[in-house]
Amino acid sequence: MSGVTAPPFELSETKPGHLRLQGAMTFATAVAANAALSRLIIGSNDPEVHLDLHGVTRADSAGLAVVVEALAVARKLGRRVVLSGVPQAMDDIARISEIEEMLR
Repeated sequence: MSGVTAPPFELSETKPGHLRLQGAMTFATAVAANAALSRLIIGSNDPEVHLDLHGVTRADSAGLAVVVEALAVARKLGRRVVLSGVPQAMDDIARISEIEEMLR
């Protein structure tokens, strides 16, 4: 292993209902990412939540699980989620898992 680490996960609300996810969405960051993302979705009053994943530098199945959980939380609250910039790795895992339609 080269010792290079992925940037830590960061989540920011760029404007009401618009969340920017940046850094690694991996097993190492999934618990914190899930908690932060769920908290912001629950705290939002917007009927539509936009998740901008353009800044995600690394993703694995745990990162995909965080996104799927965000979709479930929003759905329970009657909110629609719009995804943009889904990383290729996350899209590939979703396709292999036969859940890619959830990301559309």
